[in-house]
Amino acid sequence: MTQQEMTSDLLDLLISTPVEQRWSVLRDSGKPLEELHAMMLEVSNRTMVDLKSAKNSGKVVVGLADVTNDSLCMAKARRTLSRVLAYASEYDCAIETANEGSQIALQGGLQEEAARGQLASMHALTEMGRFDEAAQVGKEARVIFNELDLPAMSARADINLGVVYQHMGQPEKSIICLQRAKDGVADEPNILGHLENNLGEALLAVDDIENAECAFQNAREAFLDAKASLTAAIAEGNLADLAARRGRLSESLSWFEHARQRLAPIDAGGHLARLLAERAETLSTVGMYETSKRAYEEAIPRLDEACLPVEAARARRGFGRTLLKIGDLSSASTMLASAAIACEELSLFTERASVDLDRARLAISFGNMDEAQRLAYQALARFQLNQKLQQMQ
Repeated sequence: MTQQEMTSDLLDLLISTPVEQRWSVLRDSGKPLEELHAMMLEVSNRTMVDLKSAKNSGKVVVGLADVTNDSLCMAKARRTLSRVLAYASEYDCAIETANEGSQIALQGGLQEEAARGQLASMHALTEMGRFDEAAQVGKEARVIFNELDLPAMSARADINLGVVYQHMGQPEKSIICLQRAKDGVADEPNILGHLENNLGEALLAVDDIENAECAFQNAREAFLDAKASLTAAIAEGNLADLAARRGRLSESLSWFEHARQRLAPIDAGGHLARLLAERAETLSTVGMYETSKRAYEEAIPRLDEACLPVEAARARRGFGRTLLKIGDLSSASTMLASAAIACEELSLFTERASVDLDRARLAISFGNMDEAQRLAYQALARFQLNQKLQQMQ
């Protein structure tokens, strides 16, 4: 039996042990602190294959870490659990747990671990649409890692910043961060897979199709080697999107189905919701509007349930455009109005401008040319404002 298998068995034993007896069982292992750090790695491994198990395991590890009163152990356990909670779409809890761990680390004089904890909060902040906060956290962490001469951790900060910039509609900045990070994680295949996946998305946003496909394939291979079903599915979803853009519908739908089958058994509600929305968009792009409509009807409630406001806003816009194509003008009007409100609340300026253009087309369909003109000018003003904001940053 390998050391990893023994650690996994011990963790399972502790989960099934009554709370008041867990420390005694761990203490009897002979090296409780060493075992706890090994179990944190096991929790991280479980995140990619079984989120429910990872969440239960992470909570057990935090409870045991607190018994040690060791600042590093307590902070690191919370950072580990925060990552699991973010993947499980429990974003508020993920941020709270990460911040708690950072505070414990700071009180213990552990500057590196405090910065690592803050870095762990970026995933959840980004998914909640709190982009400015996420970017600030990433920049501050990167400064600390550079001061401590920790290039691998600086690279992780750059990867997270690349994701944030992509969500902010700034793919060029994203590409710079991700390319800068490559050398720092060259020897860590799983992290390199995350980098390649995000790089592919940024390259796709600037229409560099060939390099985007190469990045997604690299990411998928790395994740499959690591037996990371969740992230492999995300890469396959991106390959599906890319195939659709290149007019390869059969290949696209095949990739979506591969990804869906990977996600369904591992309790990855948020990721499955996002995948369904991407599939709905693809179907609409290739003219399968009725099928796309049904796909959006399934995806949007799931996105709301998973607390993914940015993706939900974009899905409502896509659904509104699909309804417009079908000719269901009343429903399209309702859906696009909902998308406009959501984009405004989330400060998604480019998306809001695009929604205004869609609403202008809708107004033309209703024969309301004055309203169409007003919305078109409003969209232009928003595009120009967003350009100025990007130039100032």
